[in-house]
Amino acid sequence: MTENKLLLIKIIVFLIYLGIVIGTEISYRDSLFKKSLMTIREWKSDMSEAFKVFCTIIIYVGSAPGFLFLLAIIHILFPIHKSFTYLNVFLYSYYFNNLLKMIYSNPRPFWVDPNLYSSCNGGFGNPSGHSMCSAAIFLTFSHIITDFKYFSENNLRKLLRVCIFLLTVGLIIAIMISRVYLGAHSFNQIIFGSLLGVAIYLFFFNILKMHKLAGKSFFNKLIDMKIIICSFVFYFIFLLTGILTWYFVKDNFNVYKVTVQETCPDLKRYRKFYDDGLYGVLSICGLIGAHLGLIILAYLVEKKYAEKYDCVNHWYRGRFRHYIYRILVSSVFCIPFILIYIIPGNSSLSIVFIFKVGVPYFLTFLNLYRPGIYSCIRLKICNRNIYDTKNFHSDIEIQNNYKDLITINNSSVKFR
Repeated sequence: MTENKLLLIKIIVFLIYLGIVIGTEISYRDSLFKKSLMTIREWKSDMSEAFKVFCTIIIYVGSAPGFLFLLAIIHILFPIHKSFTYLNVFLYSYYFNNLLKMIYSNPRPFWVDPNLYSSCNGGFGNPSGHSMCSAAIFLTFSHIITDFKYFSENNLRKLLRVCIFLLTVGLIIAIMISRVYLGAHSFNQIIFGSLLGVAIYLFFFNILKMHKLAGKSFFNKLIDMKIIICSFVFYFIFLLTGILTWYFVKDNFNVYKVTVQETCPDLKRYRKFYDDGLYGVLSICGLIGAHLGLIILAYLVEKKYAEKYDCVNHWYRGRFRHYIYRILVSSVFCIPFILIYIIPGNSSLSIVFIFKVGVPYFLTFLNLYRPGIYSCIRLKICNRNIYDTKNFHSDIEIQNNYKDLITINNSSVKFR
């Protein structure tokens, strides 16, 4: 079976999976939501303060700060192509979750019954963002940190890989249950969200296989003009889709407005209903910035570090103190992210959307992948093979030497 046929089969199976997930959620939405209301009421009567604190803590693990912390780990300790894969999964899951929330406009359980209120949430409930992003991102993180020959050398290490996977699944389930326990989501919303998160993970790791691109093949894809044009056309379509969806639904009458205002009086406007959805959708600006930064980096690598693509891709290798230096340098280039906390939440929506999410995401990830990495390379705090001209041999040199050796051997045979 050819690769194209196999890819086509995978895409068809993927679309069938999505169709089943969406269709099943629609069919059981109302019944599961009603069941959730009764279950949460029962849980609330038996809820201990300690377990409530546990649920509150664990949802922070499955939120943006936790995901960004994992991104920092992968960016500093793993190859560039794996860091970019993780970022794609993170921001696409965040984008599609918020887009679907605006489209479905389904309430959270505590909107319907204010007595179920335990945590303040102003965005729509379906699909669950914590469940969807946690499933996609934690499965991605688990895959990346175990994607080494080390975990397949013997049965004990294979078992360790399985244990890491099971712990990951356990963490995802714990986050899902905590969202229901706190009255933030219903059963259909967490199940729908988690299955969509699995879909995003499968798309990147089984269809696109971005994590398999390494070295020269990765950088060649980045500077391929067809791929560049297609990628930024898709970014534009995704961005426009999110903005237009918000524009056409933002004025829809919302019967839960009073309930949210009473339960969450301090919640800013941009964190409520459709405005909250657009705020999440605009995070895709970070992916645009990161991709643009990597394109510029790829051209610089081609110009100044030709034939050392693999060494640059594995830029993270080096002495321990170099890891500290790279963290400090990368942190400096992430300063635009501070705008998220500086811009007042009570500013006009246009200011919030542009300067509290669009600009900081775009500039932060542009800086992280272009000047951030390139500055570390120029400061010589990266993989030493990038600068080693004595012991380094390019693929072309190795091939030429091999051909010369074959020619010499053939000549000696003829001479004999």
